[in-house]
Amino acid sequence: MHHIKISDYRNDPAVRRLLVLAAEPANEQALEALLDDCEGLEVLASTTATGDIVALAAYRHSDNYAICVEYLAVDSAAQGQGLGSALLAELRDAHQKNVWATTDDDAVGFYRALGCLVSQSAADPRWPDAQRY
Repeated sequence: MHHIKISDYRNDPAVRRLLVLAAEPANEQALEALLDDCEGLEVLASTTATGDIVALAAYRHSDNYAICVEYLAVDSAAQGQGLGSALLAELRDAHQKNVWATTDDDAVGFYRALGCLVSQSAADPRWPDAQRY
């Protein structure tokens, strides 16, 4: 795993595909806005032996004690191999901070399986019709 700058990977098909998985932008313009948003975040990526990015976590330091994961995605062909949980563990261990995230019904089971405390969250204007946790 290593950190990447989204500005260096804006046109990388794997990164674009992962961000679509993470945030489901409605169109190309929304994907470009998502990429703009991610340029202001730190991004930890998991790669194959050949250097292909197969998972990423885009995050920010929310305070001195916690990291907020804004976007987390694992390529569908690599899901179930522990990459998502490994990214979160790496963030927690490297920064010695708690890790938190908001999510929806699609990923809440993943966080529950990791033992995360799950509670309802306020609505998010990016996904106005989705229940947030």
